[in-house]
Amino acid sequence: MKSELILQYLKHTVLFKNLSSQQLETIAENVTVRYVSEGEIVHSKGDTADTFYVVAVGEVELIMEGDDAINTIVGRVGPSGHFGETSLLTNKPQSLTIRSLCDGVLFCFTDRFFRRMLNEFRLVQEQIEAALAERLRLSFQNVSTGLLACDISTREEIRIVDMIPFESDDSSTGNDGNKERIMRSQTAREIQAVIEKFSATDDSILLTGESGTGRRLIAKQVHLQGQQAQGPYIEVDVRDYSSDELAKKLFGVKHDFFPFSQVRQTGILEQFSRGTVVFRHFDKIPLPVQKKLATTIETMFFTREGGQREIAFQARLVFISDFSMEKFKEKLLIIKELEQILAKNVFNVAPLRFHKRDLPHLVDYYLHRFGKEYGKNIRSVPPETLGILMNYDWPGNLTELSTVLQRAVMLARDEELLSDHILLGLPKSEGKWEFNLLRIGWVRSLIESKLYPTLPTAVVGIVLLVAVITLFFGPSDPEKNLGITLSWVIGWPLLFFSFFFMARTWCSVCTLALPGTLLQYLVKPTRSTPVFLKKYSGWIMAWLCIIVLWVEIVWNAYENPIVTGWIILGVTIGSIVFSIFLQDGPGAVICARSVPSMQSLRCLLSWKFAQIGISV
Repeated sequence: MKSELILQYLKHTVLFKNLSSQQLETIAENVTVRYVSEGEIVHSKGDTADTFYVVAVGEVELIMEGDDAINTIVGRVGPSGHFGETSLLTNKPQSLTIRSLCDGVLFCFTDRFFRRMLNEFRLVQEQIEAALAERLRLSFQNVSTGLLACDISTREEIRIVDMIPFESDDSSTGNDGNKERIMRSQTAREIQAVIEKFSATDDSILLTGESGTGRRLIAKQVHLQGQQAQGPYIEVDVRDYSSDELAKKLFGVKHDFFPFSQVRQTGILEQFSRGTVVFRHFDKIPLPVQKKLATTIETMFFTREGGQREIAFQARLVFISDFSMEKFKEKLLIIKELEQILAKNVFNVAPLRFHKRDLPHLVDYYLHRFGKEYGKNIRSVPPETLGILMNYDWPGNLTELSTVLQRAVMLARDEELLSDHILLGLPKSEGKWEFNLLRIGWVRSLIESKLYPTLPTAVVGIVLLVAVITLFFGPSDPEKNLGITLSWVIGWPLLFFSFFFMARTWCSVCTLALPGTLLQYLVKPTRSTPVFLKKYSGWIMAWLCIIVLWVEIVWNAYENPIVTGWIILGVTIGSIVFSIFLQDGPGAVICARSVPSMQSLRCLLSWKFAQIGISV
């Protein structure tokens, strides 16, 4: 490239545009021009840092290589942008891999001349300092919002939620380490065939079916077995964004003056270029966003929100929804263009109840996996236990199965999985008439913080203590006694409604069993809970509940503070007594197994009594 042309390029770069003609000529004389082609690696992570680069033509992407061989794109640098200075200034090897997105031209400067520019050209030094400060600011923002960790968290979530092996062969390793021949169902073979089919192309696909059937796992397997295997992977829950927010999140926004500020303003389709983007709850994507996605897939280009420059589209899109394609068309939830694109790559994942033939294989897999996780070695599943699992319809599909078996492994003490370890009928997954409270930011932050459940347990404990003290030592008039108000006017209705709207929230913050738990650390009982209590815990809890209701009504606890106080103390004393003599704490065992039936019984009896005019 001629020096006159190089000078013209240098004059329009952010770094050199304010320099004098003489200074520009000095810089142009020390430029080495490097031509790069699409996909070429400029330098790799760990390479020796000896060059400072300025992008003259084209665009490069910055790739962070993880220890697990999964790459994450952390930014792009376009024309007049620069890179390589951080490693030169710190005298450390390259921390990122740089790849060219298209045919382009780079201006290269040696380490020695780069340091000379910093010493002799004050304006260049100021621009470098400003650029580094901007990158540092963006890095702090990225860390705070989890931008760079999104791929890692997604992979971990999939591993926990509904991991299930989809091997291509028909053999499986049993818990004893021996290979055992497993007759796989037609559904399992179809799933494997679909994974292989979709992995062979980069086309967008749509996975439908009930929640928990393994759609997310199929999407991940398609990614890992396809051409994008070494690229980044992310899941986007469409429900977390409004229409405008989703468009900006996907396509990005027009960039600021600093070339590297693209890190924060780059959309997911750019960040996860050469990777896979999975959309959960596809039916919630607004039609305008669907229109732009369809155009992007057809043309293989897109523009940022508020921008006009076309950007190459190089990611695979996977859409996941509970709705079938027929339902989409019936409810007008999909535009025609996107329907035509996805029509040839639609797969409906069958629920677990339609391929129960795979249950023995799945049970074996989950027991082996959770056994390693919890240090258990479960070698056998009795026919009685397997029969219980086979006769259940599994409305929660693989997610429910993994949860049930995880709990069973935690409870198991020997090398055999007993029927007593199986708890079926878990709360159904989020549906039309439900709302996940974890979608509220401050609620999720509280539950994920170290304050939960310690803080709410402490608050409930203090309120309960105040109530008991007031019940025994406060006014005898129930209308003036705060304990009566806390127990029956506030506490009982709150418990009643939490059963319907917040499942077993009370179980996690209840303080009635806390004294017994603390005493166990001092007494250290060695006797296990009798099998009789474990086997009939549901019936025992039901009768105890009826007795409490009988006491409440016969002695009119709602008007008698002392009786109410003894009811609360009675439950607490029972927990203490059992905890002193029994190692397992049968109060906890009974509560864990029977709280739903206990609460539902109380709610049902309360409704029945209300019908005949008895206030409870």
